[in-house]
Amino acid sequence: MSEKIISTGEAAKLFGLTIRALQHYDNIGILPASGRTEGGRRYYTESDMVKLEHLVFYRGLGFPLEQIKDKLLDESLEDGAGDLLARQKMLLYNQINNLQSGISAIEACQEIEEAGKNPPWMLLATFMQFLGTVDLSVWYSFDFTDEQKQIFTEHLPTTDDALDFYMVWKRLSIKAAAFNEAGIAPDESIAQK
Repeated sequence: MSEKIISTGEAAKLFGLTIRALQHYDNIGILPASGRTEGGRRYYTESDMVKLEHLVFYRGLGFPLEQIKDKLLDESLEDGAGDLLARQKMLLYNQINNLQSGISAIEACQEIEEAGKNPPWMLLATFMQFLGTVDLSVWYSFDFTDEQKQIFTEHLPTTDDALDFYMVWKRLSIKAAAFNEAGIAPDESIAQK
């Protein structure tokens, strides 16, 4: 029994892509069409749709097409893509970290202005410049002692727990430094929130 043939238009519609995108994937060899009709139109098979499903998944995670083509489409999720997915997950965490740094700086500015003070723009700009370059993945290779590992495991058992803790710490640090620089005393109500 032969596989069902799926037109480029049907495949595009199934995955929310344009026909041009599928033609591009064919042209660069990332998802070659299984064949062409007598009229010269590309077509795909059900097994191509599985490959396209992976391609769309990886694109949604932000992987560049070259990396998908070279490393991911030939590996199943069970057979080796785990390391690449872990690295991409860390890149996404870094993006979240950068965005949350910006949000924390904006919130600090808003709260300082609401208190009738001038935000410390230079300090906040420096924070943004520095915190935007933090690479959270360095902690994976950090050489913690066994005692430190035990403490982390007890209090922050998952990576998500550790990152959540870090985000709260960073937000409070940005606000505390900005409030201090703006002349807001620790006992003022704004600093107690």
